[in-house]
Amino acid sequence: MTQPDPLTELRAAIEAAGTQTRFAEDSGFPQSYISAVMREERPPSDKLLSYLGLKRIVIRAEDAA
Repeated sequence: MTQPDPLTELRAAIEAAGTQTRFAEDSGFPQSYISAVMREERPPSDKLLSYLGLKRIVIRAEDAA
C-alpha cells in the first residue's frame, strides 16, 4: 500500500478548483502559503493536510545504542 503524497494531492485539488488562486479562496488558505507549499519552501500544515483528507504520521527510529 502506498501512502498518498501531499503535493500530488494538493496539485489535484488545485486542478479541480481551476487555479491556485481559486483553490486558496475556496479553502481559506492564503494564496502565498499555497504557493510556498507548492514550491516546497514550506511544509504543508496539519490543517492543510486535513483539508486534503490526509493526516501526518511521524515514525521515529529507535536509538541503535
